[in-house]
Amino acid sequence: MKNYTVTFYFTGGESVVFELESGYELNQQIEKIQSAKWFDHKNEYVNMDKVLRFEIIEG
Repeated sequence: MKNYTVTFYFTGGESVVFELESGYELNQQIEKIQSAKWFDHKNEYVNMDKVLRFEIIEG
């Protein structure tokens, strides 16, 4: 398995970081992240529809 850091950048300058361990298609995991409902540490909804881009770093 490989480890990845995926950072999603949003309109407004915010970003969210996910640490993934992938033994199968990384694209499938990213699609699941983008389609799920997420809440930040303040219990506020994170709107994944406002993602401008994402960056994947292996390691």
